Amino acid sequence: MGKRTSEPALTDKRLRSLVCPEGKSFHDFRDSDRRNFFVRVYATGPKVFFYRYRSPYPKGAPVAQRPVRTARLGSYPEEMGLGGVKAAMAKVDALVAAGADPLGPPQEGQKGATRPGRVGAPVVVDDGPRAAQLAALLGPGPILPGSFGDLAKRYLLQHVWPTFRRPREMEAALSQMCSAWRDEVASSIRKGHAKALVNHWKLRDKMTAARRMRTYIGMVFNWGIGEDLFDEGKRLEVNP
Repeated sequence: MGKRTSEPALTDKRLRSLVCPEGKSFHDFRDSDRRNFFVRVYATGPKVFFYRYRSPYPKGAPVAQRPVRTARLGSYPEEMGLGGVKAAMAKVDALVAAGADPLGPPQEGQKGATRPGRVGAPVVVDDGPRAAQLAALLGPGPILPGSFGDLAKRYLLQHVWPTFRRPREMEAALSQMCSAWRDEVASSIRKGHAKALVNHWKLRDKMTAARRMRTYIGMVFNWGIGEDLFDEGKRLEVNP
């Protein structure tokens, strides 16, 4: 699975200094001391810890046919410091050793060392005229199936652009959401993640923008539920 990296170890000093390279929506920094662990630094500022592991599913399948997935451990330093990483990784390893997948069983058809936990509904094929616009809003690079970027892309193509008379505010909100969650598994995003994005505006005394962001987040996830992209339990109601 993962190989040792030549990058220096992640320390608090290094973490505080990490910035996303200009022109990218995010960048992953690895750690020479922790195998399969990395921190994703977003252009908008958030730094999030992730840990890769091999799913125990499908049961009885050879190791090479079990997908590599990624678990979100927490954002730094709000949800987790470096001191909590070892225990969080051990918790994931313990679940896998017990035959459980921390993200739930991969959907049928996910095989081999695919990108972690990113399989969902069939890929949406967008038409040419929208491709550049999608890249500008959601960020460059491939959209991973089952990710929030995939949900945002579907929402734009299937709902926003066909039905909204003035889609600019929703486009801007989705772009901000993707800056924070683009490659995260959509069904793994919780209320705490949404509140962090809303609080970004509250801390700047932009209360109207905070209320709108809260509303837009709910609209996106409720649409996903209505489209059976994930279950009712993933409804996000972000309270003030």
